[in-house]
Order: sequence, then structure tokens, then C-alpha cells
Amino acid sequence: ITLGNDVGATSEQKDITCSQVLSELSSEGNLSPVVVVPSFEKARNDEIRTRFESAGIPVLSTGDLAFASIRHLLDFAAFDPSKVSLSSALPKQLASKQTTVSLSESESKAEITGFGVKVPAQVNVTSRDELKNTLVDFPYPVVMKVDSPDILHKTDAGGVRLNITSMDEALKAYDGIMASCKSYKPDAQIDGIQVQQMVKPGIEFIIGVKNDKQFGPILLIGMGGVFVEVFQDAVLYPCPLNHEEALRLLKKLKCYRLLTGYRGDAPKDINALADLMVAVSDYAVAHKDELSEMDLNPVFVYDEGEGACAVDALIVKKYE
Repeated sequence: ITLGNDVGATSEQKDITCSQVLSELSSEGNLSPVVVVPSFEKARNDEIRTRFESAGIPVLSTGDLAFASIRHLLDFAAFDPSKVSLSSALPKQLASKQTTVSLSESESKAEITGFGVKVPAQVNVTSRDELKNTLVDFPYPVVMKVDSPDILHKTDAGGVRLNITSMDEALKAYDGIMASCKSYKPDAQIDGIQVQQMVKPGIEFIIGVKNDKQFGPILLIGMGGVFVEVFQDAVLYPCPLNHEEALRLLKKLKCYRLLTGYRGDAPKDINALADLMVAVSDYAVAHKDELSEMDLNPVFVYDEGEGACAVDALIVKKYE
């Protein structure tokens, strides 16, 4: 108000008047929380800056830094500790010499399903005869994938066959996968061929965990499938996390709009994806002392009420 009435005052006079008024209001206890954002760097006028700061009025940096600071301050003021998981999940410190072991896909899935992670129906076979017996009661179409802890990128090894609709196709796929994988990595341990229900596609996400020796398991959620490296749309968060934290993480993703019914598409099962994130977090915390990393990619998210499903899984553990 004082500035508005100071018609004809110089810029310096206006600044002094403003600082005097705010200082007086502050000393009288009649000033709401206020900060000063200068047009130039705050070091330009030490006298004005000192007058503000002595009255308890902070002088921030210019524009972008100042408003970012205010945003963080407001976020901190709105923080509700009752809605977040604040417990520690630090792993024990292993010896410097460690052995890492990659679990096969079937072993990885067996571990996470106990924590509530939904995966497609699957059976492991180690021979053509087992394959024939399995497919008698297994509904088509199916996916067949090599099950090996030594072949992490199955597609590169020719270890995946999709949309198999008959016994004849399955037998040919079995022979082709075994031949391709042995050629790709002759010394690979092959535990068999995984026969998996071919689930319908959905919005693809990746959920991963990296176990850091200082911070413990850190969860990653982002756009999955082949897009994970193309768009690099992902966020990180320390485990454990609860359902509400998972929902907040999802809203930070650029691809979040795909879950909300983008351009007339049906809304997706966001709550099911959040529940899956919590389940992965729970697994990571329960196995924090031996888990090295894990990767669920892709995770298909379906229409609202239809859930989410982890199609592929990889867990790597560490031992002394």
C-alpha cells in the first residue's frame, strides 16, 4: 500500500519504504508469513536485505529458485507422516566378496507370488513327452520361453515363442527354442521350457528394485516393455511403501494419463497396479539382506476391475 502511494518516488525510495513497513508490521506481530523475491540477485542491496532479514523476513534468490523453494516449503508444511511408511529397510553389510545368483523366471515367480503378485498360469517342462502331457489340459494359446538363470534376455537368444495354438506348433517351438539357446550360449544352464498362459496385452509397466547398501531396496516404477529405454519415464522410491504412496508415485509419471482413460480409452486398474507395487516392496523388505535386484517387465495393467499381471520376472540374489 505504501508503495502504491509513493508516486514519484525513486526505485530505491520505494524499496526502503516497503522494507520499513514490513519490518514494522513484523515487529508488531501483525504480519502473515511473507518472503521477498527480488528482481535481481539479493546481494545487490545489502542495506535493504539486512533490514528484511533482521525483521525475520527472508530474502530469497531470484525467480525460478525462489518459487521452487516456496513450493518445497509448502509441500513440507502439507506433509502428513501418518500417510507414509517411514520404517528403515537397511540390509546387513555383507563381506566385500559376494556371489550373485540369478534365479530363473520360474524360480523368481515362485518367490513373488507368495507376496500377492499375480502371474500367468505356467508349467515347466524338461522334455517333449512332458510337454505333450502338459498340453492335454493346458488351454491354448500359450507362450513358450526358455527357463534359464544364464539367459536373461530371452528374445535375443531366440528363447521365446508366442501365440502357439496347437500341439504340433508347441513341439516345433520346443525344438527351436532349445536349438537357438544352445547356439546362443552353449554353456548356459537350461532348467527347461516354460509353458505359460498367453494373457491378453495391457498397458505395459516395469516394476524393479535395486538394493542399495546405504538406502536399502529402492523401488522403480515406469513405462515398461520396449519403451522403458526409449522414453525413460520412471520414478524411484525407498521401500517400504504403502498404497497411498504408490498412487502418488504413479501420478508423477508422464504416462500416468494412459491409466486414466486417455482419448476415450477405458480407465485402467490403477489400484491393482498400486497393490502390485506394494507387494513387490514387501518382498524386497522381507529379503533385504540377500536381494540384489529384481525386475518385473512387462507388467500388464488392464481395465478398471480387471487387475494387473506380471508377465516376466527376474530376481538376482547376493551371498557371502
